[in-house]
Amino acid sequence: MSVVIGVDYGLKRTGIAIGNRITYTARPLQTLIANKRTRLLDLIEPIVTQWEPDTIVLGLPSHPDGSEHEMTRAACNLARALEKRFKIPVMLVDERYSSIEAKGDDAGAAAVILQRFLQEAT
Repeated sequence: MSVVIGVDYGLKRTGIAIGNRITYTARPLQTLIANKRTRLLDLIEPIVTQWEPDTIVLGLPSHPDGSEHEMTRAACNLARALEKRFKIPVMLVDERYSSIEAKGDDAGAAAVILQRFLQEAT
């Protein structure tokens, strides 16, 4: 498989991107609105079913200096929940400044995170 899904996790809005390991490209897909992790997993399920990714790439938030903050733990918990539910490996990728690069667009930030992952894989 060559499809990878990128996720920019937020407590209310979560950006989703789709990428390809053959072309090493990522593009924004959509922004999901969910204020509970179980609801978010329900919203991600049809995306996983449709695209059949071999990996999910999840942005790992941290402070600018790289230290952890409250969303770091939330992202790690989501990574475990995604792996458990979908039986797909989840890779955590530094998401610092992805929202700025995407000009605040959540799905765009997911694409930035995913593009970073794909570039590191080359």
